[in-house]
Amino acid sequence: MATTPAQALPASEAFQAANPLHISLYDADEDEVLPILDPDGAEPLTLELVNTSARGLALEGLTAASAEAHHLELRFRPGVVDETVIDALAVSPATWRSAVVAQADGGVSLFLASAQALALSPEQRLTLRIDGLSASGEGGARSTRVRYSYDGLRYQGDDAAFSGVRHQHLSILSRQGRRSIPLHLAAEGGGQILNDGSTASTVALHLANTQAVGEPGLRFVAGSGEENEGASRLVLHFGFAGGDEDHALADDNQIKALKPTIAGWTVTPPADDAAALEWVFTPDADVLLAPRQTLVLTIPDIRTTKPAGAVDVHLRYEGVPGYWDGDLSATVLKTPLYAAGQQVGLGTTTPRSAFDTGKGTMTGAAQDYATAQYTMSGGGAITWGGTDGRLKWTQRILAIGMGKGGTFADGYVQVDMPTSDLPADRVWDRTPRSVTADGVLIKQWEALYAEHQPGTGRDSKLYLARYTEAVTVPSNWVLVAVCNRDTHTLKLGSGQLLTKGDTLDTATGMVTGAMVDYPRAQVMMSGGGEVSWAGKGGRLRWSERFIAIGMGKGGSFGYGHVDIKQPKSDIAGDAALGTKTISANDSGVVLGAWDALYAEHTPGGVNTAVTFHLIYYKAMLKVPANWILVAVCNGDDNTVRLGTGQILRAGESTSNRQVNGQLSFGARKEATIQRGVSFNANVRCRTYNDSRWNTSLTWTEGMRIVTPLIGVLATTKMDVLMWTDAGGKPEVFIPGVLKAESKYFSIPHPTQAGAELVHACLEGPENAVYYRGEARLVDGEATVTLPAYFEALTRPEGRTVQLTAKGRVPFLLSYEDIEDGRFTVYGTVPDGVFSWEVRAVRADVERLVVERGGDAGPA
Repeated sequence: MATTPAQALPASEAFQAANPLHISLYDADEDEVLPILDPDGAEPLTLELVNTSARGLALEGLTAASAEAHHLELRFRPGVVDETVIDALAVSPATWRSAVVAQADGGVSLFLASAQALALSPEQRLTLRIDGLSASGEGGARSTRVRYSYDGLRYQGDDAAFSGVRHQHLSILSRQGRRSIPLHLAAEGGGQILNDGSTASTVALHLANTQAVGEPGLRFVAGSGEENEGASRLVLHFGFAGGDEDHALADDNQIKALKPTIAGWTVTPPADDAAALEWVFTPDADVLLAPRQTLVLTIPDIRTTKPAGAVDVHLRYEGVPGYWDGDLSATVLKTPLYAAGQQVGLGTTTPRSAFDTGKGTMTGAAQDYATAQYTMSGGGAITWGGTDGRLKWTQRILAIGMGKGGTFADGYVQVDMPTSDLPADRVWDRTPRSVTADGVLIKQWEALYAEHQPGTGRDSKLYLARYTEAVTVPSNWVLVAVCNRDTHTLKLGSGQLLTKGDTLDTATGMVTGAMVDYPRAQVMMSGGGEVSWAGKGGRLRWSERFIAIGMGKGGSFGYGHVDIKQPKSDIAGDAALGTKTISANDSGVVLGAWDALYAEHTPGGVNTAVTFHLIYYKAMLKVPANWILVAVCNGDDNTVRLGTGQILRAGESTSNRQVNGQLSFGARKEATIQRGVSFNANVRCRTYNDSRWNTSLTWTEGMRIVTPLIGVLATTKMDVLMWTDAGGKPEVFIPGVLKAESKYFSIPHPTQAGAELVHACLEGPENAVYYRGEARLVDGEATVTLPAYFEALTRPEGRTVQLTAKGRVPFLLSYEDIEDGRFTVYGTVPDGVFSWEVRAVRADVERLVVERGGDAGPA
């Protein structure tokens, strides 16, 4: 009785032990081809058997080959073998016997037997020559699968014999007519393909008839019938369809997305489950390709991430009358650079200039200096005296580049404060520039640069350029500062802006001077006593001075603050400033809709040195930094916004809006909502709005805001929990990542009344998903299809498959990698049920950082 040699071995070894013989059929070119031959043609085929196991194999001799007694059966599908010549079939060496049997289904079996006992050591090859075996030409070029069954095989030293089955795919090609066809295949423009992964490239393959003018040309036949029988075919395929090989054109998914075309031809794309990725073209009508004429096969929208290099593109021709079937190839080039005429593109197939970077990025000295410019910092205390004034820094300025080595030997450029005049050859007007203890003189529209030599250390030289003159700035010049004459400001290469008299403390990042002092003074404005507002077109009155407190005594403020007292008389407007006439008396200042009242202070002046201006916000205006806002009227709601931040409605005054104390929760009075409201409640308080109580605020360890259907809880650690009512059952939402020491779910016990069932969540070091099911082998194979969203949801790396045989008799299972959402399972029995489970890591979230805090890294 036949047995299997897989006995208590590991899965991989057991599978190999159960399938110890590799069998293949090929032609003289070692191609896996079954040829269609001329009636008098003779092309031998080679049948090769290889012992792939780790043990020797043995065959007992048989006197003849038959369906009942043989060592090997080659089973061909119906219509494959040319039965008109099969009677002349011969097998060598002469020690082998053969028999051809027509099967009931129309197929043909070739039985082979060795008349002598044979032994095959591990990795040993045995080859047989088969003459007279050819394919039927009725179906034209096509593919088929041959089934090999071996019997009477045993391991040396074992008594039990075993049998097995292997399969092989063969291409059926024509070998009728002339062998050499006058066709040439070439890619237009060198077949350039940008390999940035996003840019679409197009390759045009030209199939040219190389016959001399006057010859009859080549004919491609359209075929007939629903199956297009007898049609000529062009089959496009690639040397490496995809996968992990760097020398492939693209990966499998990118290859499958291609849509090649030939004008006037019908294309059949590869099936989803096809073993090989091929596109088959058949002519819609007979095509005569005259000498020197060309067919163009266009492959648009090619995207690839594979490394740069050459790739072979193949075009197989089949059924061209008078010629053997054959294969042509052309070379295409994956490249980051695309040449179009005299222009070159990086990351683009349509370069707009001699060199166009498109969407690409660059590295090198030019990029390094640009990066160094963005990272410029330092300088200590930097002071600016204004246009035609001096710039001074007390510590070195650093422009940090792209790391140590390469462009920057020390990793950065150092810009020191000069201690002597800049020489004439480094100044735009060829006149030495003065440098004193107060700094280097910089005039209007002048820019100060530091030049660094690529590949050297940190040192640099200073240059002065003027932007109103012709200037060429090399990439290795780093901008230190440039003067804007319009505003008398200085823009530093670090991005900070200085006005006249400002000082920047780079240690803290703070700027001192008028530019900063007045905004601070505006923020700190307070006082005013009793402030009343009559409404737009009415008067604003304050009983005591407003005080704008600045940056201390001296500098911008001679007394450390600005006093803003109510004007008592009218003040004329200034057309040059765009200001209006101010109507003022003891009752206040008149403000119309969209009017704003400012107090101008003279920098460095005394506290009372102010001038009032009234402007209209719907007109063009220019408000200098030293204008402090006193009040502005909102014409929409008839309110006035004070420079202190308070808002008054028409008819109100600050006296009827002042309250004392603070709003707090329970005993935790540090939890203040607003100063000026005295409130104390141990459990709950409510806010009053639009004439009704509408929201509850509860203090325990945080604040809870609740409405009838939704709630939000913010704790002292800023955690946020939201809940809502969904059909009478609560739903809880956490906007972010849920972390817990233990995680459970609890449900009523299904069999014990009044009890509950508690389960804990399964945990692991990854964000994983699983899928499982059951399938059945057919002829020893099964294909499992996962959900349509599987590829988009999961990462391709690290996927695992678990297989378990079902039934009383165990058998072995193996699988191939998951591709395009499916995988194939192989078994050692032709028909068996098994269960499967697939686990994979989600691709829609970041990888889980497992160890955090302490020596493991950031918490």
